[in-house]
Amino acid sequence: MKNSPLIASLTRSFSISVLTGEIIEDHPDDFPFPSCLIYGRDQQGRPIHSVWAYAQVERLAILVTAYVPDPTRWIDFRIRRKR
Repeated sequence: MKNSPLIASLTRSFSISVLTGEIIEDHPDDFPFPSCLIYGRDQQGRPIHSVWAYAQVERLAILVTAYVPDPTRWIDFRIRRKR
């Protein structure tokens, strides 16, 4: 599974979205660690959201989840729509 082309492709897509993305929500009071939501796009231009937590003492970024955002729930994939 380590050298799977699918895993390599997903990792590349995800990495591009994070490295070129922007923080669209900041949650400094989240427990047990502060977190943020990053919006970016992969190499094909598809939107990707990823949630990251930051353990300051360990100096460690922790991926919580990543997903393709539902356009009916987001305005320009950056602002949550009101329900």
